[in-house]
Amino acid sequence: MSQYDYDSQMASWSDYDSENYSQEEEYDYDDNTSSQFIDNQNTTTDHHLKEIDFTSLTKDQILARMTKIVENTNQFLELSFDQVLLLLLNNSWKQESLIEKYLEAPSKIAAEAGVSLKIAPLEYKHSPDLFCPIMCEEGEDVDFFALSCGHYYCKDCYSTYLKFKITEKESPMIKCPEHKCSYNIGTSEIKFLLDQNLYDSYIDLLIENFVNSNEHYCWCPAPNCTNPMTCSFSPSSSKYIVPTVLCKCGYKFCFGCKRQNHQPAICKIAELWELKCKDDSETAHWIVSNTKECPGCKATIEKNGGCNHMTCKKCRHEFCWICKGNWKLHKDNYNCNRYVASGTEEDQKVSKSRESLERYLHYYNRFNNHEQSIQLTKKLIKITEQNVESVQLNSSLSWIEVMFLHDAVNILSECRNTLKWTYAFAFFLKKDNLNIMFEDNQSDLERSVEQLNEIVESKISPENIIQTKEKILSLSSYVSKRNEILLNDTLKGYLEDRWVFNAEL
Repeated sequence: MSQYDYDSQMASWSDYDSENYSQEEEYDYDDNTSSQFIDNQNTTTDHHLKEIDFTSLTKDQILARMTKIVENTNQFLELSFDQVLLLLLNNSWKQESLIEKYLEAPSKIAAEAGVSLKIAPLEYKHSPDLFCPIMCEEGEDVDFFALSCGHYYCKDCYSTYLKFKITEKESPMIKCPEHKCSYNIGTSEIKFLLDQNLYDSYIDLLIENFVNSNEHYCWCPAPNCTNPMTCSFSPSSSKYIVPTVLCKCGYKFCFGCKRQNHQPAICKIAELWELKCKDDSETAHWIVSNTKECPGCKATIEKNGGCNHMTCKKCRHEFCWICKGNWKLHKDNYNCNRYVASGTEEDQKVSKSRESLERYLHYYNRFNNHEQSIQLTKKLIKITEQNVESVQLNSSLSWIEVMFLHDAVNILSECRNTLKWTYAFAFFLKKDNLNIMFEDNQSDLERSVEQLNEIVESKISPENIIQTKEKILSLSSYVSKRNEILLNDTLKGYLEDRWVFNAEL
C-alpha cells in the first residue's frame, strides 16, 4: 500500500479530534502494550509511594497513544492502518507478540483476525446484477457496498447493521453482515458508511477496548467520571504496594482494586476486611445488643421474655438479666439501679467466642467512627465556609488569607481515611513487639487529628483569628507529617516483611 494511502487513513482516524491529536506529545512506547506508558511531565507521585507513577489522561490522549502503537507496529508489518488496528485488537493490543507471530505466519494470523490482505476500494457500486439479501433491493440506482470478501449489501442495510453493533457495544471488531463470513470491518469503512456521531461512538468503543485490555490502564471509578488513568503498578507488587492514584476529577482511588483510597492497607487486607464486615457486622451488633453470657458457664444467652429472672439451660445457674447477680441473693440485696464498674477477675473473663467478637468490634467501631467523621466533612466544610465569611466581613483579611481553614479540612479528611484503614490493617495483624511502633504512630496521628478537628470547629472571631490561624497552620503541618510517617513506616514494613498477619494474604 502506498504511503499516501496509509496517511489518508491516519487522517481519517485523527479526525476524531484532530486539534487535540496534533497537540499530543511524542511518547516512547514499549513494543508490548502491557508495559508502562508514563507521561513524565504530568506524572504525580505521592511521597510515600515513590514506586508508583501515574497520569490522568483524556480520551484524546488515549487515542493518540493508540495511533502511535499502530504506527510503530506497521514499521514491521507494512500493512494499512485498518489492517494493523484489527490485528492489534485481535491480539489484545500486545504489540510484541503480534509482530513475532505475524512475521512467522502472516496469512494465518490475518485469517484469525478476520483481516483481508487485499484492500477493497471505498466506494459504492451500482449494478443491475447486485441484490441485497436483507431488504431485497436491486437495480442500478441502489448504493451497494462490500468488503474485499465481495458480500454486497445496500447502503441502508449496512449502515443499520453497523449502528446496531456499535450501539450494543459488544466489540469494536464487527464482522461482515454475511452469515459465517469471518472478515472484519475497518475504521475507514465505518467512517465511510456512517455519520460523524456514530463514527465517534465507534472510536469511543475502540478506546474502551484499549483501556480494558491493558493492565496499566483503567477508568476512574468515580461517579460520572470518564477519565482514563495510566499507572506503572504491576499486580505482582500488590503484596507490598498500595497503588493510590489521583484522577484530575479529584477522586483518589487504588489502581489495583479500584476501591477508594485504602492506604495503608494493601488490597488483600481491604478485601478481607470488607468481607469480614459484610459477614459479621450485623450479627455482631445483634449479639451484643440482645445476648449476655451466663456468669456460671459463660454460655451466650438470649432473653426471650419480660422477666429478668434468667435460668441457664446449660448449667441451670439462676441470675439477674440486668446486673448478672445471683438471683437467690437478689431479693435481699437489690442494687440493679446502681452503676458498679466490673473490676473483678471473674467479670473480666469472657469466652473465646465473645472475646473474638469484642476484638472485632473494637476495630470495626473505630473504623466506622472515622468513616462517619469523613462523611460529616461536608457539614464541617459548611461550618468552615461560614467561619471564613464571618472573618472576612469582620476583619481586614482577604479570602486567600483565610483559605487555611479549607486546607485544614482537607487534611483532616485525608488523615481520617488513613486512620480508618489502619484499624482494618491492625485487625489482621498478629500482636508482637513490632506492633508497638505502629500503634504509637497510629495514636500520635489520631490524637493530633482530634486536636486539629476541635480547633477547626471552634468559633473564630476577628479577635482570635491571628492566634487561631497560627495554631491551625502549625497543627496542620504536624498532622500531615504524622500521616506521612505512619504511611511510610507501614508500607516499609511490607517491603521488609516485618508484619505478621493472622490471615492468609
